[in-house]
Amino acid sequence: MLGQSCAARAISDLEEVPPGFCAQPVARCALNILRQIKIACKGPRMASEASGGKLATDLNVLSVTLALRSGPVGGEVVAFELRQTTIDFHPPEMPHLPLSAVVGLEFKTPTLKSPVRLSAMVISRTEIGGCRRYVFEFKLKEGQDATDLLRLFNRRTSYRAPAQKPISVNIFPADPAARAEAKPVVADLHDISATGIALLVTPEQDTKVSADNVYIEFELPTCATPLKVLITIRHRVLMPSKAVRYGCAYNPQSRGFLAMEDAVVGYLMKQQQDLLKHRGDPR
Repeated sequence: MLGQSCAARAISDLEEVPPGFCAQPVARCALNILRQIKIACKGPRMASEASGGKLATDLNVLSVTLALRSGPVGGEVVAFELRQTTIDFHPPEMPHLPLSAVVGLEFKTPTLKSPVRLSAMVISRTEIGGCRRYVFEFKLKEGQDATDLLRLFNRRTSYRAPAQKPISVNIFPADPAARAEAKPVVADLHDISATGIALLVTPEQDTKVSADNVYIEFELPTCATPLKVLITIRHRVLMPSKAVRYGCAYNPQSRGFLAMEDAVVGYLMKQQQDLLKHRGDPR
């Protein structure tokens, strides 16, 4: 009875799937998806192929909202593929969703002018590290192509390069006047892409970074000068190692942003080339 009661409450809390969402298995659209992947890959090899041949999106700058009758609930995307996505929900907003429920998910990235809305079915739920983790399988209408889904995969910016050796990142206040007087909070670079960066700090350091908009300085092995940019911290997650992971997006209005972006892209290309050589790629 208790399980039935919880399921009934969860179903009543689900928002009715909006007209733009859909409810047929994604397998029925596999041919359309494969056609679009083939078209997308006709040009230069996709950056994300270097990480296993799968399309990939930059999780540092991907935000998601779950549509419920009681209102939207924000989550953290921890995995994203063509077929499914894994999302963590942290206290106090941890929704109770029954398995097989179809829900509406809205995804946003700084590179998209409008959000991508998709329907998805709950196929897994796990309580992990103080948060609630759901795995959602995307649903598409019969005969519908995967255009909206593929909008979330950007060939140029999807590749995220992990730090091959320790790289320190200094975090300062965004305001120039406050920055001049401030002592930096030192973070470790976790991974980096052309649109965002992930940083690791200790819980103690996290208490010193109260603002979401901050300024960072760091150096890459492929660049002779320090890189400086304003960023927005979109996600803060306590890792199993007890470190706090920041998922951050660059602010394109920063002074010198284009030069910084070029330097990061150069670093990413070098990482990909090294990876392909290591794997014996003939190209």
